[in-house]
Amino acid sequence: MKTTNQLIGTIGSDPRTGTLPDGRPYIGFRLAVNHSYFNSETGTYEEGETSWYDVAAYGSMAQSAACSLRKGDPVLVVGRLRVRDWENGERSGTSVELVADALGHNLRFGTGSFRRHTARRREQHAGEGEPSGGDPGGPWGLDPVDATARGSDSEQPAGGGSTDPTPVAAGAIGDGGDPPF
Repeated sequence: MKTTNQLIGTIGSDPRTGTLPDGRPYIGFRLAVNHSYFNSETGTYEEGETSWYDVAAYGSMAQSAACSLRKGDPVLVVGRLRVRDWENGERSGTSVELVADALGHNLRFGTGSFRRHTARRREQHAGEGEPSGGDPGGPWGLDPVDATARGSDSEQPAGGGSTDPTPVAAGAIGDGGDPPF
């Protein structure tokens, strides 16, 4: 039996990438989940406390996430909770980690695009060593997402009905004009 958990939050740390001793790639980051609630006395929603989680993903999902996710991105994470007690000298505590089965941007706050990895490219880079960090091929030789594909404020047409997969500039939807689709 598998218990699935869902978290909606914001990436609160720069994602860490690496390769496990068995050759599998991994990514990890901290996720802030804000708990808002409706205050019936004021008739408004108010921010409650923030819960912090560690998120980990492995294999091809880690490779894709390393090319797609950055600190500050709103994300949805589905996976299995793993709770661990820890000690560090005189300090101790409990960490809660979500091992991701599914991971992606929360499109409530922006636009996105999807680019499938080809089977040839996955095979070509399977089991490679440490991520390359700053080289143009990105971690594990995958193409990093450039600023325009990440929805930056760069100049891009909001063209209605276009088949161009380039995302529209931030703010184009809901600015009074017609949606670009």
